[in-house]
Amino acid sequence: MSNIFLFTGEEQYLVDAELHRRAEWFVQKYGNDTVSVYDSQNFDTDQILQEIFGGGLFVTKKMVIIKGFPLDTLNKVSATKVTALYDAIESRLWEISPDVFLIFVSYKPDKRTAAYKTLKKVAQTKEFDPKNTNRIQFVKKEVQPLQISSDVAEYVLMKVWTDLYRIHHELDKITTRCTYNDITQITKTHVDELTFGMVETNIFTFSDYLLDDADKAVAVLEGIQEDGMSWYQFLGTLYRTLKAIIYINDYADNGQTNSKQLASILKLHPFVVSKYTKNIDQLQKFAIPLKKFYKQVVQLDAAIKTGKMPDTGFWINLKRYIYELHRFN
Repeated sequence: MSNIFLFTGEEQYLVDAELHRRAEWFVQKYGNDTVSVYDSQNFDTDQILQEIFGGGLFVTKKMVIIKGFPLDTLNKVSATKVTALYDAIESRLWEISPDVFLIFVSYKPDKRTAAYKTLKKVAQTKEFDPKNTNRIQFVKKEVQPLQISSDVAEYVLMKVWTDLYRIHHELDKITTRCTYNDITQITKTHVDELTFGMVETNIFTFSDYLLDDADKAVAVLEGIQEDGMSWYQFLGTLYRTLKAIIYINDYADNGQTNSKQLASILKLHPFVVSKYTKNIDQLQKFAIPLKKFYKQVVQLDAAIKTGKMPDTGFWINLKRYIYELHRFN
């Protein structure tokens, strides 16, 4: 059906940007009060049904955006409400007027549900895949008309990680300050001064130093600790990073070093994988000690969670393991 759409994809920034673009165009073309948005804050079945099937007194065309339908693990509309709406519209989809443009939005839909299966058959589906977005080009576009080199754009990604919403907000701070001060070229100094590095950022820097310089890796670790990051929150990111490096090493042993192919296999963003495959020779040198390091981290985690060691021992022992990693190699 040409007037029913399903937007999906965990890249929420791209989904929301497309929704904003379409809604803005619709208002400009057909006037104010022609676009309605329903989400977890106002998800009322009767009101939505009236919006879809009821006529408008002052508008001839309408755009109705429904977020969290089909059932969405990232958009918290209750399963009860989603089911109730589906039961009410499933047999009436063909009654929807061609003057009503209906957009269902489910960032991460449950593909097992009847609602998802039905919409896949009748709606025009558009999926926003985060792996298809060139982050460096995104950074360059976001800062226009200011200039930023590819190296500095990559540095931005190392600082703020790969979530587009986070990148967008951090770049907004940089461009606002630089524009105010008549600065046209963004440098690493501006990035350091104006961005807020998250734990993923630090783990990226940490992983870069982990195999190159034990002292610098420990210094980054101490910075994370001083920032008040809990050991278990850092540990979750560390696990994911070490697993990625170990898997990349294993695939490299079998001659597989293409970052795009590895990203697809490992379900990681190509930018993240490419950071490691660029230094594959260094990773290969540490293949065995890295597995030992991972085993030590697992044992440390278990010791703390079973009460055999206080959680204060996490940072101390992790620093010790870092130095052992280099001695072992």
